[in-house]
Amino acid sequence: MVQEEIIVAALFFSLFGASVQRNDNGAMQSSAMSCDGNCWRVLYRPPFICALIGSSVDLLSTYTYPSSETLHGGVWHVGWQAKEEPVNITNEPFYRNRTEYLTHSLKSSTLRIRDLREGDSREYRFRFFTHKNRFTGVPGIHLSVTGLEVKVSTDMVTEGQHVTLTCSTTCTLSPSPPYVWYRNGQPVTHRHHGRDKDFHLSSVSTEDSGHYSCAVQGHEQLTSPSVAIDVRYSPKNTSAYICPPGEISEGSSVTLVCSSSANPPVHTYTWFRSTGAGSTRVGSGGQNHSIPNVSSAHSGEYHCSAVNSVNEASSASLRLNVKYPPRSPKTVTSPSGEVVEGNSVTLTCSSEANPPVHTYTWYHRRGALSSEIGVGQNYSISNMTYGDSGAYYCQAENVKGSRNSIPIFVDVLYAPRNLSVSVSSFDGAITLICSCDANPPVKHYTWHKRTGTGTSQRATGRNLTLESAESGLYYCEAKNEVGAAESNSLPISEKNTAGIYALVVIVVIAGLVIPSILLRKKRNRVTEVMEGTTDSEQDCSSPVYVNVSRVAMTFDPKKDSEDTENDIHYTSVYFKHCDKQDTSLNSTLQKSMSPLQEEEVLYSTAKPHHASHEEVLYSTVK
Repeated sequence: MVQEEIIVAALFFSLFGASVQRNDNGAMQSSAMSCDGNCWRVLYRPPFICALIGSSVDLLSTYTYPSSETLHGGVWHVGWQAKEEPVNITNEPFYRNRTEYLTHSLKSSTLRIRDLREGDSREYRFRFFTHKNRFTGVPGIHLSVTGLEVKVSTDMVTEGQHVTLTCSTTCTLSPSPPYVWYRNGQPVTHRHHGRDKDFHLSSVSTEDSGHYSCAVQGHEQLTSPSVAIDVRYSPKNTSAYICPPGEISEGSSVTLVCSSSANPPVHTYTWFRSTGAGSTRVGSGGQNHSIPNVSSAHSGEYHCSAVNSVNEASSASLRLNVKYPPRSPKTVTSPSGEVVEGNSVTLTCSSEANPPVHTYTWYHRRGALSSEIGVGQNYSISNMTYGDSGAYYCQAENVKGSRNSIPIFVDVLYAPRNLSVSVSSFDGAITLICSCDANPPVKHYTWHKRTGTGTSQRATGRNLTLESAESGLYYCEAKNEVGAAESNSLPISEKNTAGIYALVVIVVIAGLVIPSILLRKKRNRVTEVMEGTTDSEQDCSSPVYVNVSRVAMTFDPKKDSEDTENDIHYTSVYFKHCDKQDTSLNSTLQKSMSPLQEEEVLYSTAKPHHASHEEVLYSTVK
């Protein structure tokens, strides 16, 4: 043995010794061989160590030397330059306060390193000294310091996939320890197959999203950095709602809002409105769809679609119900068309409204006045009369307001009635005039003459002109679209005409005197005169009523070249008949009118001549 540094190999897989041999540079190193305890030898256990960052490790060495040698001490060291004495590791600044000798005897030495760092990954050797020599075990203990790292089997995790997380180290921990997995800082064991370095997630869901880390059991405080698992999924829980909530009135503003949960977030929202043939897109892009000044035309079913990079999803349908008052009420009649007196009519009111109309009120207008006649959507009138004619309209009302319909005019038609025949006479000719009440007006008048064997048609038209010699019973027939009616028969004869003339003279005299008296009493138009009777004749009296009026009339200038205006006096005389035969004033007429009923009317025209002018008198005798 020479007095030089002796380098001894310390890599042993069994309890073999090491003999010292000279290397090329003159140093001494050990080689594996059997040793009987009288040789130079250093044994390291274990020769390779894989330890976690932050943990502690114990480096153990046992050594032998010749019995002729006396041990003076030993040190653990790292790095060593030839011909230089290595520095005790406990004095190294990098290891200060992190290393200590646990055992240090004549045959062994144990070094503990705490709070391991990546820089601690090195080869560690033990060197001992005798009174004559120094000896180092080569190679030493190889220490690898590793951290924990979570690796994911896929870069992008989508819902439904299978994912494996691996707790990875740069060296192999020996023996292989059990592992502990954490999600968001809390241990997880569900869906974990075993407790090895691999953590399996089958059919991953959104619940599996989070930050995952791992640790070695027994060193739970030394967890790996966490890795985020962000499970991507298509839009879900997609829904639509109206803002502001509550009742929507026509004219207000409404916003439809689409809500959806998705990862990554939804990038496009599309709004659709349902139609009979499917749906129509009404908006795209934003989450909200605004409708200013909403109307009933916007009412309907809406839904939204949410799209992200994974997929798309649609919401359920949303009902937009816009409330508005009644609009365009309409009134119709049933049956439609003309209404004939005696028929029944039903009026029906309809109106678009939301909410529906709750009250219908009916009105009847005659002229400028309207009166309420009933309520209900339908209003029926049975046995219509002419008095039911007029304009009808309804008022439709709901909680939003009311509105009236356009009036519909109901015109009740009826056949001719109240037929009467008036008589006028001029220059010996008699004109019969037929009058009646009818709706629509009479279109056809027909004159008939009664004969002993029946009747004969004389003429058509409202007026019938007769010569004075054409005596007989005459009546008129009036006809419109609804029906026809006949007047009473009127007797015309020369005798009757003479009697009428005589009577008219009397009436004219009275008509000239009485009006002057009544005019003093400020009655300018109509005068009623009734002849008195004796007390014994009150029950069978025949009062006479005379109406006298003066009307200017222009006559033919050939008949009177000097007068341009003539006064015409119209006189009406009414007789009330009784059972006695000695009735005054009209007894002569009664005899000549025996074929007529008591209420028949005779008309006569008298034309007296005067020196200065002509007056034509018309007299009606009843």
